[in-house]
Amino acid sequence: MLDTDKSAQLWQPCAAAEPLSFEIGEQHYAALAWGEPHLPLMVMFHGWLDNAMSFAPLAEQLQQHFRIIAFEWPGHGRSAWRPGSYPLQWVDYLLDMDRLLAVLPQQPQVVIGHSLGGIVAGAYAALNRDQFAQLILIEAFAPLHEAPELARGRLQKSLRQHRQRTTKAHHYVELAQLVEQRHQLTGLEHHWCELILARNLGEDERGHYWRIDPRLRWMSPTRMTTEQVASLMTTVHVPTLLLYGTEGFAHVQQQLPLAQQWYQSLTCQQLKGHHHLHMTHAVATAEAIIRYVSATKV
Repeated sequence: MLDTDKSAQLWQPCAAAEPLSFEIGEQHYAALAWGEPHLPLMVMFHGWLDNAMSFAPLAEQLQQHFRIIAFEWPGHGRSAWRPGSYPLQWVDYLLDMDRLLAVLPQQPQVVIGHSLGGIVAGAYAALNRDQFAQLILIEAFAPLHEAPELARGRLQKSLRQHRQRTTKAHHYVELAQLVEQRHQLTGLEHHWCELILARNLGEDERGHYWRIDPRLRWMSPTRMTTEQVASLMTTVHVPTLLLYGTEGFAHVQQQLPLAQQWYQSLTCQQLKGHHHLHMTHAVATAEAIIRYVSATKV
């Protein structure tokens, strides 16, 4: 039996997450883990400008059933920035996922991706049908795409932004101010914003400073066209559950026919909540995941 939903109150962790780290090539990856090592493995990948703590409320509801490892993308949370000063591309995350899955002690039964994590996990499943048994996507299911005529302007803006010097000098900030800004921008409640933001900050004798790679906020030089995404995503064979919120990103619901066309074994379910429904409605999200995994387990 899952615990009563905590979305209406200030969430407090029931147990400390286990910090993990992975050195692969020149890249340092951080992660958080929950659950006993002997349990079936569930791997989680977070969204843009989030980190592994965005999965903490959901992981606490699932840790009796799974060994959970929530990875952090480069430049997020405690993971190091991606080496060099070149622009960041979404396809870089495909290589990250491939590397991280390869170093795990066992093949995951379930992979969960939220937002950016869902984009990458969906694309990875389209390319690699045998890497995991079940896929859970939250508020995303395929790479973003745009019309070809927008390519020139996108590249121009990206070049202008990347002329800025990337420095690792500490940029000091006030946590409370950041929390309020993110709340105003996203509508996410203050305590959830703080849960995410606190792990994206470092602290020294002068105060809090950003750990986030500034390139994450700059425009990517290229974006796939609709035709390219359709070619990539045809066809996904991994059994997949797509969860989306009643107040989530409108384009996810609008593009459900595409998801149903591309994913050959797809279950779609709408849950109460917005883009971070796995935080604000962790119990309902966990219940949906457990029902699906149990019903489709090979």
